[in-house]
Amino acid sequence: MNKILLPIDNNGLQLCSFEMAKDLASKYGAEIVICNVQDPEIPFTLIEEEAIKENAKGYDNQVKNVVLDKAREMFEGLDLKITTLTAFGNPAAKVLDIAEKEECDFIIMCTHGMSATKRFLIGSVTNKVVHHSKVPVLVVRSAPAK
Repeated sequence: MNKILLPIDNNGLQLCSFEMAKDLASKYGAEIVICNVQDPEIPFTLIEEEAIKENAKGYDNQVKNVVLDKAREMFEGLDLKITTLTAFGNPAAKVLDIAEKEECDFIIMCTHGMSATKRFLIGSVTNKVVHHSKVPVLVVRSAPAK
């Protein structure tokens, strides 16, 4: 195991996956790639609009400065190589693209405890990644939804 992909979202840091990533990366001397993917939900016809592109760039910097910096702090004091990335688009597809592009050989993701109905209606990013990944995916159970 050389490189672990650790996707995170903006709904708080998934401590369960961070602890697992720390343990495995320390044990195997692996690099950790932390990624945050935003689904801009922009109508397809507006995707080329310059204002939308500029807004996305600003949001990218905000995410990088807040969410990813907090994530990086979780690994302070450890002798691990940490890389952070942001991307826009379908979260599951982008996670899979990043895993391939960065040559990650392992993915660690948290579940979000969605109800069966919600998972059926909108799908689960974790579920999609598990079913389409070319590398092993470790799914760490988080607290159930209330």
